[in-house]
Amino acid sequence: MPRLLEAFSLLRQSASSPDTASSLHSMPEVTQVKKGIASYYFFVPLQPETSYMKRVIPLFLVFIFQLFLTLHSTEMMELKVGRYFSPFTLPYLLLFSTILLTVLYFRVKLKTDTNILKSSTLKGEKLFGSFVGVLGIGLLFFVFYGILAAYPDSGQYSDVMPQIETLYHRFVNGEQPYQDVPFKFYSAYPVYMPLHWLPIGITDWMGIDARWVGYIFLLFSMLFLGRSLIKSTDNLPNQVMAIAIVVLPILAFFIFAAKDISLSLETVIAAYYLILVAGLIERNLTLITLGIILIILSRYTFIFWLPTLGYLFLRKLPFGKNMVMLGAVVLSIVFIYIIPDRK
Repeated sequence: MPRLLEAFSLLRQSASSPDTASSLHSMPEVTQVKKGIASYYFFVPLQPETSYMKRVIPLFLVFIFQLFLTLHSTEMMELKVGRYFSPFTLPYLLLFSTILLTVLYFRVKLKTDTNILKSSTLKGEKLFGSFVGVLGIGLLFFVFYGILAAYPDSGQYSDVMPQIETLYHRFVNGEQPYQDVPFKFYSAYPVYMPLHWLPIGITDWMGIDARWVGYIFLLFSMLFLGRSLIKSTDNLPNQVMAIAIVVLPILAFFIFAAKDISLSLETVIAAYYLILVAGLIERNLTLITLGIILIILSRYTFIFWLPTLGYLFLRKLPFGKNMVMLGAVVLSIVFIYIIPDRK
């Protein structure tokens, strides 16, 4: 009771004194109240985290705008409004939104009060984060099932999946995967990296549609990302919202770009990136290294980002750890791509 009365007293002072309100978080008494009984938490001002959320909102809105442009790119490319909006406007809008997204992100990071980030997380909280993350993707099961039911034979619309499946079957039969794939009226030389098509061995073993492997990998990636997001803040609503920000765009693609999802294995690539993001959030070198290996051996354009990433690691990490990460990436490329390709 004395502690509760003390909290009320501090709140009353904050209403009349700006100096008092700005220093509440640095007072040991308030810290004790926050660490006490759960109900006391609601009497502690949350200026740093509230301010953080206000800075995140513009970032989130720009992200939604960029997602809208991406999902409706076909319609917008055909749209022409007056002299200022034409099909050539869309690339500039995407470029502008990407730059703005980057600027807002770094603005949030630079102004974030690191005290609102959790210094440690209980094992139960990590498991809860993984559970919520997997549950978020799990709730999309019937949406993804509906996509595959609507487009049972992707080969009718695109040659992507036939190429990917041919690469895998050639590999398991001991043939050279990278040679022309014949179709009825033409031949196509496959350009897909090994970790883009090797995962369909899972669905081949299970005897199900190869496109399910992307959904399985999304579930797997959320084991790590859900845990990482839970560790990022103490506030439960913010934790749930962070996971929702990952799940909802995936749902949007499933709904508004269903045909595109059905024609390829981009879901596998998305899962790889989520693993890398989880590693970066946690500063977990094992996950970061795994994410880099998975991405670079499935989408080689990622190599253009590696110099910047390497520069940051050289500045922040000991030389030995950088060499271990570099060695793991190089050995993976040699043993997964170069040696099998030569054989």
